[in-house]
Amino acid sequence: MNQCRIEFTRKAKRELNNLPNETHNRLMTRLSELSTNPICEKPPLKGRLKGICRMRMGDYRIFYIILREPCTIKVLEVGKRENIYEALR
Repeated sequence: MNQCRIEFTRKAKRELNNLPNETHNRLMTRLSELSTNPICEKPPLKGRLKGICRMRMGDYRIFYIILREPCTIKVLEVGKRENIYEALR
């Protein structure tokens, strides 16, 4: 199976670049693994955020959507759990 392309919103890219190196590298590894098997790791969000997938990595959360044609994972938000849900509202 081909790997999906990974895209970042400007905000997600900026947040990613501000993370400590170790956290940044772990997150990129997880996204790379996800690109070979694009699924929602947890049930998708509900309500106004319906259809957005989330990934948990320690204190951090990654919100993303999966686009099927062409296969793309679009990272919407990256941040600490305590404020990331507010960022999507």
